[in-house]
Amino acid sequence: LKLGCGCSMRESGSSVEASAPLLGGVESGSRVPRTSACPSMALVLLLGAAVAVVAWGPARAGTVSGGSPDLAGTGAGTPADQQFSSSGWGVMKYTLNLKSGTGLAVQQFVAAGLCRPKTTCPSDIGCGNLRSWCEVSAPYSSVEFTGNLFELHWVDAPKLNDLTYTTDQGDQVRAMDWWVDYLESLNGDLSQFNAFMHNKLQLFTPTLQAFMDQIDAASASTGVPVDWMLRESIDPAGERVAHAGFALAGRIYELIGPLASLASTKGIQPWSMNECPSAHGLSKPLAFYAGQLAGADDDWSGLHSLMVVGIAMSYHNPLPSVSARPADSDPILRLYSHLTEFTGASVSPLVASDQCTASQITWPSMDGLTVRYVANMVAPSGNRELKDYDLYAYSAHAEFTANTETYDGGWYNWDHMLDQHLGLWYAGAEDECMKRGLAIRQALTAAAVPVGERGEPDAHEMYCGYAGPMTWEYQFENCNVGAASAPSECACVASNNLDDYAMANSGTTSCLEMDDDWCL
Repeated sequence: LKLGCGCSMRESGSSVEASAPLLGGVESGSRVPRTSACPSMALVLLLGAAVAVVAWGPARAGTVSGGSPDLAGTGAGTPADQQFSSSGWGVMKYTLNLKSGTGLAVQQFVAAGLCRPKTTCPSDIGCGNLRSWCEVSAPYSSVEFTGNLFELHWVDAPKLNDLTYTTDQGDQVRAMDWWVDYLESLNGDLSQFNAFMHNKLQLFTPTLQAFMDQIDAASASTGVPVDWMLRESIDPAGERVAHAGFALAGRIYELIGPLASLASTKGIQPWSMNECPSAHGLSKPLAFYAGQLAGADDDWSGLHSLMVVGIAMSYHNPLPSVSARPADSDPILRLYSHLTEFTGASVSPLVASDQCTASQITWPSMDGLTVRYVANMVAPSGNRELKDYDLYAYSAHAEFTANTETYDGGWYNWDHMLDQHLGLWYAGAEDECMKRGLAIRQALTAAAVPVGERGEPDAHEMYCGYAGPMTWEYQFENCNVGAASAPSECACVASNNLDDYAMANSGTTSCLEMDDDWCL
């Protein structure tokens, strides 16, 4: 499969090469090869013998459906008076994929400078595939952990299903590895903003300079390079806010705090118009987050831990027209609809202009957290577009997770982009858990969303490949959502499926994992 005009993408385990772009001309029900070049107008997903064509046009500027904030829509799915509330739900986890072979270095870096490590070594999720992880805080009470804990994860799993890119030099590389290299090259020393920098996590601290110094020291001791991008904004109470961002695996981690907490403010500029200022601002005053952090009681390394306040993803068209119904007719509207109906989210336009468009997602039960999808049409993006990154995720889900021709069907399949996800945890009682879980299962099935379903001791999990570069994971603490036989996770096999690993290893019922102190 070819991506853009400078490198091609060949299906893992396949000899199919790209030749011509898919720019329309595909009729429903026809058979086409799973190839694409310079993605622009359409994506093709093969599900059995059917071909579903999803039109992805350019992002729209201006107002959204007459300025209506109803992005999720009410023309399909659960009636408004039957929608579930946000009670019992909490975003508890933010996970990004790493370049293969970097998991240990990332664990050592974040443990030294960013956050409290869960384990000294990265945890082995099967046969040497690694999960680096640590703890920070949320501005709301945790529904999964104690206090206000929130987890950051990074996955280094070269055994799991991913697309393969063929470079102009003829080398074959895993697609995620290629994208990390591309984003790191595009970011450079962070002296220039680019459209992919909207893929970021925002973390509040009242002691901004102290954390920056700690991260610089961690960079020096571990060899993980750190450069800073400094910007300024104004919070809802009129206070001056400093933004200090650095890149890890090509994505941005942005510390936010009082401008006065910096040792020097010389040269700091406000976000410029081509950086989409509204997409970076705080939804609450600095004083709100300081109060929430003061009550969290989770000091780390002599400092309060960082607090997650904003999560953002790039997406080529976050504000499609909502005049067409049903709501599931557009990929991103499907996500908005499901989050509104089943988790009590509020989804609204944040900004719609010739420079950028962005949506904003909030929950009553998660006061202080904002999730955003952003399309910046004027910031540079190198020789790739935002839709190329979206197409990568879409194609990986289509080739592996939703591909019933190659695998067993159902929701037992896996692709590496499912590892990159937000974790939505539901802690309600069993009967309420089953009501929500079964409603979500029905909606996902009806919308043909690619899903990897897993059963773990602490929760039942549905990793959902919605539109864009971020998977959303529904985690149910107190029910199995009617699927007691769902396999547990094992990264020893590409399908991430313990059943498959057992079949390949004489019926063993456990996944081969190293001890947590393996790196010492």
